[in-house]
Amino acid sequence: MSAMEIRRWDHLRTALAVFKTGSYRAAAEETGLSSMTVGRHIEALEAELGAPVFVLRENRWEATNLGRQIARLAAGFGTDLEVALKANAGSASSFAPLEISTISYINMFFLAAHVRRWQETHPGSSLTIDASEQDVAVERGKLDAALRLGKPEQIGLVRQKIATSPVSLFAPKGHEATDWVGLPRELDQLPEMLMANAFFGKGPEFRLDSYPAIAAASAETGLACILPTCIADHFPALAPFDGSSEIPVAMREVWFLFHERRKSDPAIRALKSWITQIFPDANRCLCGRCGRQIRSEGD
Repeated sequence: MSAMEIRRWDHLRTALAVFKTGSYRAAAEETGLSSMTVGRHIEALEAELGAPVFVLRENRWEATNLGRQIARLAAGFGTDLEVALKANAGSASSFAPLEISTISYINMFFLAAHVRRWQETHPGSSLTIDASEQDVAVERGKLDAALRLGKPEQIGLVRQKIATSPVSLFAPKGHEATDWVGLPRELDQLPEMLMANAFFGKGPEFRLDSYPAIAAASAETGLACILPTCIADHFPALAPFDGSSEIPVAMREVWFLFHERRKSDPAIRALKSWITQIFPDANRCLCGRCGRQIRSEGD
């Protein structure tokens, strides 16, 4: 089954859900999609057919004559098409466009470096990587999956730990820093911010919204900074902070999550497979190489 045929079936299946429920929102809940994606599927189907499939009457989407024909078609061939989809689940070009949300430094230093692997495994399958860290978007079905620091507790999400991300103290080589650079004030309760605050006995002198920006500011000012150890090698001007014989570290867990309605979705399985190939050991750090003599804060 070609990618075009699979997308067409996705649109037909979505149309059937709207036909049954009369609502984009209810159809989204039934299919595990977002309301926005349901709308895009219907628009694409109508564009292909050149005629409306549904019309809005008194807050309910009602099928046109063409829409009723489409619903009968989808219901009649649904079983055979689902079997074909499952048989084709591991093949290339199987999926509609996918979107995964993550943290900026995980995107920049890890995921972006492995997009070719996705391309080779699933040619023609579009993948968007968004660094806006939208937990709620996954919960509401607006994103397909996400990578997060810390175990998410939202109801309705499936969670899998995929790695750890140690965050420690660094400073420009040769500098004896007594002040530091950290994250924005609304993130003061993160373990790495609490760790650095306790170590220096005060809050950061400068605050920036990403770890690469924090590292650049540290190198420019001579101040210390918090930085994930797995990306420290990308900033050669910095070295582990030498203001103490025991450099503290906050151990952050990295979790892969998606909505529970997507448990059997081949696209989610493909995403999870790609992620676990990048990070094959959930009990190691992101890069798999960090061996610095650092202790966990609180040990």
